[in-house]
Amino acid sequence: MEKRKGVDVFKAFDDYSDRECDLLNNPKYEDMSNEEITPLLEANEKILLAALLQDEDETCELLGSCCAFSMLGEFFSPIQEHFHSKKIAKRLNDTLALLEEGKGGDTVMNPNCFPEERKLVDEANKFAE
Repeated sequence: MEKRKGVDVFKAFDDYSDRECDLLNNPKYEDMSNEEITPLLEANEKILLAALLQDEDETCELLGSCCAFSMLGEFFSPIQEHFHSKKIAKRLNDTLALLEEGKGGDTVMNPNCFPEERKLVDEANKFAE
């Protein structure tokens, strides 16, 4: 069986999502203060960012997922600052367009979020010019 391209970045994204959900929703973390939980969330973000910066093609593929796109807005600029990629710029624009058209499959974004998402995409894509 052929190894699926992008499995490492997709796994990192899945792990990130699982850890974030666990940190925010698991009762065992309920008694933790913001000062205690914030470093754990920040460490989770650093792990994901490191994975996203490893391979342009895999990251570009991940950003084609409407679900991933909707969760990764804060990472768009660091990704583009690292890769300076016209391919990623196109992917960001294409994925946002799908969401704006309501063609994001299971991922539906509140239309009020589109201006903020557009701003994040445009800021990130300045690094690709």
